Amino acid sequence: MNSRRGLVTAAAVAGGLLVLATPALAAVRTAGVREGASHLTAAATAPPSTYEPLSASWPSPKSGLVLFGKGYDLGGTPYLFRTANAGRTWNRIAMPTAMADGTVYEGAGDILAANWNDTRFAVTRDQGRRWSAVHLARVPAGTSAVAYNITFADGRVYALVQLHPKSGPNALKVYSAAASANTLAPMRGLSMAATGPLPYGDLTARGGTVQVVLGDMSSTERYWYSRDGVHFRTAPRPCPVDRLASPVETFGGVAALCSDAPAAVNPGVTDMRVWETGHLGGTFHPAGPTFISGDPQSFAAVSAEKMTLVNQFQLLGTSDAAKTWTVKKTEPNGAFWPYLAFPSATTGFALTDTVNSAGHNEGILYRTTDGGHTWKAVSLP
Repeated sequence: MNSRRGLVTAAAVAGGLLVLATPALAAVRTAGVREGASHLTAAATAPPSTYEPLSASWPSPKSGLVLFGKGYDLGGTPYLFRTANAGRTWNRIAMPTAMADGTVYEGAGDILAANWNDTRFAVTRDQGRRWSAVHLARVPAGTSAVAYNITFADGRVYALVQLHPKSGPNALKVYSAAASANTLAPMRGLSMAATGPLPYGDLTARGGTVQVVLGDMSSTERYWYSRDGVHFRTAPRPCPVDRLASPVETFGGVAALCSDAPAAVNPGVTDMRVWETGHLGGTFHPAGPTFISGDPQSFAAVSAEKMTLVNQFQLLGTSDAAKTWTVKKTEPNGAFWPYLAFPSATTGFALTDTVNSAGHNEGILYRTTDGGHTWKAVSLP
């Protein structure tokens, strides 16, 4: 059985654990990441049949990464592969063993990696020949920090960072830096201190546009947007007071999946509705009726009409502005979807890790070239 099957809810929140681009250092020993051939994997070979696809990143319709490993917290040798032709051929990239169970992102010409428990962060700027450590600034002594939802926008990198002090309330902050920096620092004013449970957030970017939602599960939620990635403005929240927002900038407007807290309807089921606005900073309005689905793992939109949603058992799509949803792919034994994204208005990728009818783990990478209407499997290494 998949070692992460019981971690679907947590992984949907923390599945973006990663780091940012940084200049290569002469020797890196911080956070357990060291530079040197003895810490890098060989350059060929397919992953063992027992390995799982842990994460993916597709900065363009043709160029992408997929990371395979034994599973979270199980160690082993990481198998990182890159394609430049949408999966027709794959090349192995050397990777530190400390990143064997983590997440990868590609942006600004760099490959970023972090291990599952967020204790080690690394970046390579030369396709795996050298790796360097990255740091989070201004983390108080005695406070643990968890970085997730890493994204690039117009030469900068952003992350949501949960801060867990030994005493006092937890907090969630937006960290950022230039893509060439080696340290992420908190952005002024973009933070949320929890008054109850853990704070939550969502961060999306396309080009120079960045959107941030922060909340604390007690009907307190704030929304900001920026057109240059530096200067942020507050705007009306995307969702009603009793709903949680996952905003997504489409290729012409903004769509938000507004949902109850997980399992508010029944265990594993969520009451959802899409709200949208035609421009950044506008007032959101319902795009379609309320619908019930499994707890969402990811949501993406390429237009006001075309949107995609994945839950534990299904990949669903709408082409009529969320009025109706159609099941595109079904995973009857349940699945973890580590990645769903559209690098263009027509091309998107969805990576799933499921269990087949024989009880064995099976990783499948799906691609759409028509905005999510049809999905076909892409050959993996």
